[in-house]
Formats: sequence, structure tokens, C-alpha cells
Amino acid sequence: MTHLRRLVFIAVALAVGSTAVRAEATPPPDRSWAGYFAVKTVMQQLYDADSAKLSPSRVPPQQLERSTTYDIANCFRGSEYTGGDAKHDANSAFADVALDVITWRTAFRRLGFPASTWQQPLTDYERKEVDRTIAAAAPSDEDPIAAAFGRMIVRRLNAYRASHPGLPRIIDVGGCGAGEGTVIIATVPIGGQVLFIPTFFYQLCKVEKQNADDPSSCPRWREAIEGKLQSVAGDYLYRVRWPDGVIRRGTLRFDLGDDGKTITLRKP
Repeated sequence: MTHLRRLVFIAVALAVGSTAVRAEATPPPDRSWAGYFAVKTVMQQLYDADSAKLSPSRVPPQQLERSTTYDIANCFRGSEYTGGDAKHDANSAFADVALDVITWRTAFRRLGFPASTWQQPLTDYERKEVDRTIAAAAPSDEDPIAAAFGRMIVRRLNAYRASHPGLPRIIDVGGCGAGEGTVIIATVPIGGQVLFIPTFFYQLCKVEKQNADDPSSCPRWREAIEGKLQSVAGDYLYRVRWPDGVIRRGTLRFDLGDDGKTITLRKP
């Protein structure tokens, strides 16, 4: 297995002329199993739509087939698509659990381990993590539920591998790094009001039957707080509105290579 790419957190500073910067009010997350399943539906859609772009930490299917080891540590977290902190935000915590479950389920199947070796432990892991989030018990830096699952599943799958030597060895090593950067977003002409939404929340609004393209219907669109959009990574949709009513829409992807760049959004 290739080494996992490090997490990317980008702080985006917006240069939008004299437009006032304000924070958009967002509704509290649905801290329930129904809320989790909505989040999981979105994560599955993103996973299926473009696995390489969604999770560079995952081993591509062709490499899974020939790899001699598989590291279950997931450096790429679902919460990177929510722009939130899994310790304090239910949607972010749900996204982390959902992407873990989706990633491991897919990998174990492709690697050739029968469901009897991993399905019930994975279901138990999911239940415990979701129940803890619903109870508003935020995970610490060292998540005991995840740690216990990791130790158990490594032992369980490697025990099965002992009598099936053609399967890869399972490890839990990790070694995730972190990076930060700043991207400047300018509008030409100046004065454009720029709103952003993570692709995750755009899809979540659709799942919840809201008009994802309308900021008044989908309240996850937001402007920068004090000139910056903090801790973003991956794909975002943007909407620029100039004082004369002209609107431009599009998508942007942020990664560490964009650090220090200025991205100019021009009036169409």
C-alpha cells in the first residue's frame, strides 16, 4: 500500500472589495440515526462518484488486488468535506464514521476477506460511534472505540489470513501529517459577494429535499468570517453576485499546492 497522503487544511481569505463579510446562520445538525443515515448517503454518493478525487488515502482497486499489506488507518477524514471539527459538530463526526465504514467495507471486500470476518465488528463500530455522537459525547484525540476496533480487526483478519496466505497482511500504522495554506479569492470587478458551500453540504441539502442552489433554502452556504473561510479542503461550489445582479457560479478545489495563490473570479 502506498503511504497515505497527508490531510490538507486551507484557510481561504476573500478579497471582495467593499462587500460586508458576515457569517451565514446554519441550522443545528440532526443528532439522530436519521441524521447519520442522511450523512452516510451523501458520503456514499461522493465515494461512488469519484473515488480517486474523494479519498487519495485509499488504495486504488487495481493496487488492492496485488498489495501484500493493507493499512486500515484512514488519514483522509469525512469531516474534511464538512469544514467542521468532529469533536464539536455532529455532521462532521457522522461524516468521519460514515467514510470509515464505507472505506473499510469496500476494501475488505476487494481484498477478498469474507463478510463473516469483518461485517459484525464493523457494524458494532458504527453503532458505538454513532450512539456516542447522538449522546453528544465528542471523541478525544485518542478515540478508544476506533482504537479498540483497529486492534481487534487487525488480529481477526490476520488470523484468517494465516490459513489463507494469498490474502494481504492487515496493519494499522497510519502516520498522517497535516498542512495549512492560504488562498486569496478576488472578484473582478470588486464588490462581488462570494458564497461557498462544501460539496458535501450541497449534496446533503439535496438528500434533505432542499433547493441546494438557493442559499435561502440551503442554509449551508456561507461567506467568510472576518475575511477568511477557515479549514476547507477538497471540492467547493461558489456563487458570486455583483451589485448589478449578475451572478457567476462554479466549483473550486483546494489543496496544499494552492497555498499562496490568488484565484480571481471574473464577472461573466
